[in-house]
Amino acid sequence: MAQAKNTKKVVILGGGIGAMTAAFELTNSKALREQHEVTIYQLGWRLGGKGASGRNPVDGAELIQEHGLHILMGCYENSFRMLRQCYKELNRPRGTPLRTIRDALKPHSSVDAEQQFHGDWHRWNINFPEDKTWCGCVRLPGDRKELPGFLTYIKRVFQWMESGLLYADAELVKIVGLVSSNLHSQLKNIGSHLHPYLDGLHKSATQSGKDSLSHDTAKFTYIHQELVKLRKTCREHWEGSDGFDIELLRAFILLDLGMSSLIGVFKYDLFFNTFDTINDFDFRDWLLDCGAAQVTVDSPLVTVLYELVFAYENGKSVGEGVVPNLEAGTLMRALPHMMAGYTGAFMWKMQSSMGDTIFAPMYQVLKKRGVTFKFFHKVEDLHVKDGELNSIDISTQVELNGHEYDPLIDVKVDGFKHPQPAWPAEPIYSQIKEGDRLQKEGINLESFYSPWVDTGKKITLKVGEDFDHAILGIAIGAFPYLCKELIENDKDWKAMVDHVKTVQTQAAQFWLKPSFKDLGFAEDGAVVGNIAASPLDTEADMTFLLNNEGWSGNKVKALAYFTGPMEGPDQAPPASNQEYPSESMQKLEKTVTALLQEQVQILWPNFKPDSDVVARYLRVNVDPSERYVMSVAGSSKHRLKANDSKFKNLLLAGDWTECRINMGCVEAAAISGMQASQELCGHPKKILLYSNRIL
Repeated sequence: MAQAKNTKKVVILGGGIGAMTAAFELTNSKALREQHEVTIYQLGWRLGGKGASGRNPVDGAELIQEHGLHILMGCYENSFRMLRQCYKELNRPRGTPLRTIRDALKPHSSVDAEQQFHGDWHRWNINFPEDKTWCGCVRLPGDRKELPGFLTYIKRVFQWMESGLLYADAELVKIVGLVSSNLHSQLKNIGSHLHPYLDGLHKSATQSGKDSLSHDTAKFTYIHQELVKLRKTCREHWEGSDGFDIELLRAFILLDLGMSSLIGVFKYDLFFNTFDTINDFDFRDWLLDCGAAQVTVDSPLVTVLYELVFAYENGKSVGEGVVPNLEAGTLMRALPHMMAGYTGAFMWKMQSSMGDTIFAPMYQVLKKRGVTFKFFHKVEDLHVKDGELNSIDISTQVELNGHEYDPLIDVKVDGFKHPQPAWPAEPIYSQIKEGDRLQKEGINLESFYSPWVDTGKKITLKVGEDFDHAILGIAIGAFPYLCKELIENDKDWKAMVDHVKTVQTQAAQFWLKPSFKDLGFAEDGAVVGNIAASPLDTEADMTFLLNNEGWSGNKVKALAYFTGPMEGPDQAPPASNQEYPSESMQKLEKTVTALLQEQVQILWPNFKPDSDVVARYLRVNVDPSERYVMSVAGSSKHRLKANDSKFKNLLLAGDWTECRINMGCVEAAAISGMQASQELCGHPKKILLYSNRIL
């Protein structure tokens, strides 16, 4: 079919969330589809990037094998809006698993953290309140027109300190012994000044704009000083208390963390400055600078935030020489949205794999819209000339038996009339000319370190012929190998690659014979952080996935996912180091042995390592494009924006761009993909972004 006169040829490199979101938005109406001819080039046989997954048939079940533990947060407004539209457009027939967005995602509002106290481990459970509709359904994210303002969050933090902890639970008050008439009067006094001051700032900003705001300096100083006094009073109660116990410690940590964060807002005048003001601090260092107690800074509440984003230099999270590193301003910008700005539930668990829940529906919708997918196409180099992307070198990994590759398989799920479309854990070899050889030799076509010599032809895409615009959606860890000319020709590219760090990760899945109750782990569906004895420091009960996998009888009663950073170099070794994946897997094997033989008893006191594991899946994410994008102190200022790549026909899409969140997550990548599309075609008209300042 001849190309329409005004149609733009857009090539998208990579198939992760950022890339797929860009394709989704560029084709989001009939008019947009007429304006854009979109082609996606993808390494290997599946989409997903760091969220790719596959099904592996074992003992009659279709085991889900993930890159790691993936859970969506309730503050992902942009991602949910897109996914809701995707499922609606897909319109799967009744009797199909994951037919609707509510079938695919279920609310989860409980988080645990393991805490060591007087030599023993204790579980600290935090339940987040759920917001429900009139009919009792938990509200779905994706409907907000605006995000809550930071003044709202500040008020909530103070009101929580004022009423939620100190007054709501009489038994807690009795246990912790933190309440005194002095503390009560201090809280009331600060509140009487703080709330009118914040209301005045908000009114002034609304009426006259941020640039014309002025401080009530005396009031500002007074509130700041009173907050410091309040924290001192709380610390005196804690340090001088009789019957010191873990409940008292937790109450103090909650108060100290809340007050120290609020004191930091005043100390660094974040009402008038941007959050970038404190981005040269690591978050823990910033808390200490704001006067937080060491016990608070080292607490599970802070540690789980680092674990959430693998925030450990060189992936080392246990033992000597651990260096936690997480940008203070980036976290302070995102944390209130995460903790208090979610819709419906704090978290949402996918009811199948990430690939089947997110990427299979997106693939099917985009395919219907006319997007072309080029699987088994390995991007090798990008070339620039005269300020634009001039050409792209691509190697075709294999020759196909047919015209194009059909990537999905059908998985039968008990109780459903229709099968579930899913990604296989390996290519569908029957569609590949040398499929038998690939299967026999166990070649991994997704691996940067694969010995495979590509059997397809080399392709060079040229600007003006094969593309008008390109969207780079491959992860930043691969840039030293793919983007040499961009780095050499632009200082901002070099600064970004030098300062935006990545880290290896590791994951383990265990299918278990006993139930978690029988293992001594009674809380259903728990997500647990701060398993400090192991590099696999986060665990989730994923037993609900067993029904989707098709296990028969009672052979398997529990399913656990573990994940964590993996110690290693701060940049992936070159492709010539073909033994690197196997060497990394040997290290993970040792980590798993220690976990199962010694450390997992923290969670499962009745676990028997020699008999309780029915099946397992281990994964090391060490390829350049698989490495997790970190948010180290001082790095955000070096990130490029999706719509400002420094090369006029190149756009960017991924969680490594400057997108206000600036942390490795689905929402960051989705926002970036939306920004790339918005630059090209003006759609979407509005993207909900975290504010860069409080006012």
